[in-house]
Amino acid sequence: MHLDSLALQLAGWDNPRERLTTAFRNNEFLLYQQRIWPVSPDATGDRVFAEILVRLREEEENLTPPGTFIPVLESCGLMPLLDRWVVERALEWLWTTGRKRKFRFSLNVSIDTLAHPGFPGFLAERLERYRQRASSLVFEIQEFDAALHAERIAPVVKTLQEMGCNIAIGSVGKQTASFKIFQATNAHYVKIDGSLVRDMQNDRTAAVKIQALARVCRGLGVRTIAEFVEEQEILMLLKPAGVHSAQGFGLSRPAPIAEIA
Repeated sequence: MHLDSLALQLAGWDNPRERLTTAFRNNEFLLYQQRIWPVSPDATGDRVFAEILVRLREEEENLTPPGTFIPVLESCGLMPLLDRWVVERALEWLWTTGRKRKFRFSLNVSIDTLAHPGFPGFLAERLERYRQRASSLVFEIQEFDAALHAERIAPVVKTLQEMGCNIAIGSVGKQTASFKIFQATNAHYVKIDGSLVRDMQNDRTAAVKIQALARVCRGLGVRTIAEFVEEQEILMLLKPAGVHSAQGFGLSRPAPIAEIA
């Protein structure tokens, strides 16, 4: 689909590149967060754990969700710019506002960012500027992307881990999980796909898959996070399944980062 057609269809923009350039220039992106809650006692220690999300402020204080503008950013080749903006704003918030508590932030990053050899240097400079530890950041990669672009991202992922950052593999279990991906990326976290989590209450196969995934991950020293937990009944099934943490509307909804405490 042509970029202008995509932007018009998703966001109603006539000139997508100009609209996004203006958004960066005027600082119209906003940091949101969704908490990740411990299910088992060994889940997160004493840190407040949250996934960092992005919204775009429109006229009359309306907010555009990421599903609307992220595909346009990808088509424009601007995802690395957004990734760096998110990293900087998250670290800035940790320095200016989050100093009284320990936080760990999970950030979704594009393949273009993870394939760029200059990203670790950018991150190192920002960590030093805002006096933060690399261990406070988790960089999330979708399982499909991790498998498809394994060779492209391997050098940067390795460097990030050497710096002390954590790596998460997202949307795991939707298809047959490849444990080679976890080992190749030396992942610290695996996020279990929400379609499996939503089905585990009524689908024995989904429940067994989650149990098996959690068991293998524990054996590898990888922590598991169940996505899209929308009901308390599902939450009650995750602990005996061996899952470490959970995230979803049934626990907390996305909210501005200022509300994380």
